[in-house]
Amino acid sequence: YRAKISLVGSVGDGMAYLVGKEISIKREAVYAIIERLLAGLALSLNVGKNLEPYQLSGLSIKIYTKYYYMSFDEIMYVFDKGAQGGYGKIYNRVDEEIIFTWLEKYDTEERPSVTERVKSEELQKEKEEREERKREETRQEEDKGEKRRPEERREEKRREETRRDERDMGVS
Repeated sequence: YRAKISLVGSVGDGMAYLVGKEISIKREAVYAIIERLLAGLALSLNVGKNLEPYQLSGLSIKIYTKYYYMSFDEIMYVFDKGAQGGYGKIYNRVDEEIIFTWLEKYDTEERPSVTERVKSEELQKEKEEREERKREETRQEEDKGEKRRPEERREEKRREETRRDERDMGVS
């Protein structure tokens, strides 16, 4: 499985920081990362009915199974926004139903515009890179042209002299 991630765990957890790198990871590692994100969410909330440690593993598998196309950054965003009440007030409980409600709201309401913006930014970047390559190629051609011009002038002068000599000698 391929995943682009910005941050996994913390140095204290013995996990590495991976910034903007695309890496191959096993499905079990994906589950473990989502489980770690869920554990962080559960610890950050002060509610009466919270996620229990034994629920995290199963929930992480369900999240990955349904939202396999989301990046870890997106999942962290949903958890952070949900914890802050961005998907509705938290009424003294956070459980599987609440988590899936948050993910579904993000997926249907926010993600399409985020995806479009990211695609637009990527297309703009590709366009700028193509234009820069064209400018560089043009510069290289101009550099070659400037280096060849004296040679071309000498060659043209030699041809002109040859034509003149042939004309003077009566050769057609």
